[in-house]
Amino acid sequence: AGQGKLLAAAFRRAARAVFEQGRGRIPAVVFDDVDAELDGTVLQRVFARLRGAGQALLSSAHEEMVLPRLPDAAVWRMRDGVVELPAGGRS
Repeated sequence: AGQGKLLAAAFRRAARAVFEQGRGRIPAVVFDDVDAELDGTVLQRVFARLRGAGQALLSSAHEEMVLPRLPDAAVWRMRDGVVELPAGGRS
């Protein structure tokens, strides 16, 4: 399952590059449950490829896997169906 997830991530990056070339803008990309089926090393490589390449919206149920690898990320938490906005930056 992890290899399929990596392939899907690669396709998203390729589609994003094509869109950027054709439109001159970088679209946002969404990764739902970004850390599922990926170990920490692979997850770090995915994040490294996303850095500096436009906006990425990531969801995860395991903040301990994601937050240490994205120290500059803006973080919103959802608890009981309510989004908690960060106060002055990263929460």
